[in-house]
Amino acid sequence: MTTSETKTFSSGPGNGYFEFRYPIFKKWPLKGIQSKGNEWKIFFDWPPVVEFEIAPQIVITRSIRIPREMNISAKQNRAEVFYDFVQDPSLYVSGHTFQPGEWDYLEFYGASHEVRLNFISLGEDYGFSRKISAKAIIESFHFIGTPLDQ
Repeated sequence: MTTSETKTFSSGPGNGYFEFRYPIFKKWPLKGIQSKGNEWKIFFDWPPVVEFEIAPQIVITRSIRIPREMNISAKQNRAEVFYDFVQDPSLYVSGHTFQPGEWDYLEFYGASHEVRLNFISLGEDYGFSRKISAKAIIESFHFIGTPLDQ
């Protein structure tokens, strides 16, 4: 998987303000970013050999964090932000068995906010790597502001 550049995504000022860097893969240029309230969508163009019903995108959702215990699998990045790869059984037929390393969402946990990233219609077999993207995002993700804002 070859990347052509790295971009920075920023949620903008306010409570739960955060940013991270993500790679742009060759043949998958950035098409645009849409925002509505606490949800953002990063859209990508894709190679002509790939057909999608839903445009390739990363959906980012920020929400108020409900106090609860951290998943035992949660880890911390360099900025000391907790994150986890989340498996969501409700997305699958009954009896689905998750394979090692299989995940549906990438979540980051601040003191008062959490951020969920959902990778939709991205072509692992055609030059877009969810694994490389997640690694870059995890390494660079950070909340900005005072601890009470995070």
